[in-house]
Amino acid sequence: MGAACRNEEIMITQKVCKIEWEEECTTSKKKIGEKVVYDKKCEDREVNDCKWVQIVYQDFPSLGISGGPGKEYQECEMVTKEFCEDVPRNEDVEGDVETCVNTPKEVCEDGKQRAQKQICEKIKPQAAKPK
Repeated sequence: MGAACRNEEIMITQKVCKIEWEEECTTSKKKIGEKVVYDKKCEDREVNDCKWVQIVYQDFPSLGISGGPGKEYQECEMVTKEFCEDVPRNEDVEGDVETCVNTPKEVCEDGKQRAQKQICEKIKPQAAKPK
């Protein structure tokens, strides 16, 4: 003999899980590049400093001397002069660097779900025998 079955709709509790990302960030100073800076470096040196000189003679007509410009010549002397130059060097450039770490985390919550409950009635074979 067959069974007589019927379905009933019921609500069941079911775990619903999903992955959520947890972000954690930190900020720190780090080297992000370099720049060239110049330092002034000076030193004293002895140099020969020369100038052109020309004497202008005075006119003395009573003595028979006519004035005018004399011969041009150089006068030189040793002097100390400062010589400077810009010397390049590299300097670190620092900046704020943010580092973020995303970590997966399972998050579960109870959810309601529709389901079918099946109810079947059948007669057991030994119960069907006459007494």
